[in-house]
Amino acid sequence: MMPGKQQEAQVGSPFEKVQQTLLDLARRIEHARASLVSFARGSETKEMTPLERRRFRAGIETNVRIIIRQCHGFADNRGVGEDFDEDVETLWHRCQDTGVGFVNWGIEMITFCESWLERADLLLNVGAPPRDLVEEYWEIMSRDDRLARKSRPPPDTAAFDDGLRDLQDENDVSEEEDDGDTDADDDQ
Repeated sequence: MMPGKQQEAQVGSPFEKVQQTLLDLARRIEHARASLVSFARGSETKEMTPLERRRFRAGIETNVRIIIRQCHGFADNRGVGEDFDEDVETLWHRCQDTGVGFVNWGIEMITFCESWLERADLLLNVGAPPRDLVEEYWEIMSRDDRLARKSRPPPDTAAFDDGLRDLQDENDVSEEEDDGDTDADDDQ
């Protein structure tokens, strides 16, 4: 393979690994957000012991730092790692100077990282897997069929009952013929 030549992503290739890393990063960001919300609620309602608070806080802080480091890696690969680090440091000092608190620090850092990913056009690569149109069309056809069946009136069973009576009458006649008895014999 020639260096610098663009190829389509293949299984196990660096392009696919970037996609997997970005998906992992997106999950980690959402998990960190949910943890920050839980931490804020627990702190407000005094439901956590000091030990639980420290553990929870350490876990959130670790997740936020991992997010920052992953974004730094992407920035470094694009040649803007130093700019990214300067922006993170500026944000860190601003949070310390204003005394925004731990939860707000986490929100600020996550928001900055996510906005940086968006500016670097990395979030455009993160998306749902390609739609399975066969499954989607099957669902539409099944739904339409169910609606059509519901809108039809129930079948008229009277014709069915008449058919059963006719069959019964035919069976009775054939049994009588087999016995050799006729109605005329019965009258005598």
